[in-house]
Amino acid sequence: MQSPSTHVEAFATDGIDTPPAFDRLRGELHAAAGRDRITNSRTRDTVAQLRTRADFFRDALHVYSGTGLGYWYAELSTRLSQLADEIEADASANGIIGGEA
Repeated sequence: MQSPSTHVEAFATDGIDTPPAFDRLRGELHAAAGRDRITNSRTRDTVAQLRTRADFFRDALHVYSGTGLGYWYAELSTRLSQLADEIEADASANGIIGGEA
């Protein structure tokens, strides 16, 4: 298991060390939020983003319907919607999402 500071270190500036109190606070905040809550939030965000993109391409389908791109936009919209549904169904079946929003 990676330490909580690993993610921050990926974006850290060389030569600058965070104070130990900051590392403790970050660790406590992550522990308080809980892994399940973070996973739940990320899964919901992913599903929402996929559905937003699917809606965008569905709208583009109507705009470009006479240009030959309509089919491509329809296919892309459908695939994004299906992927969002699959992720949501898997997450729900595995108890990742559900209950509180």
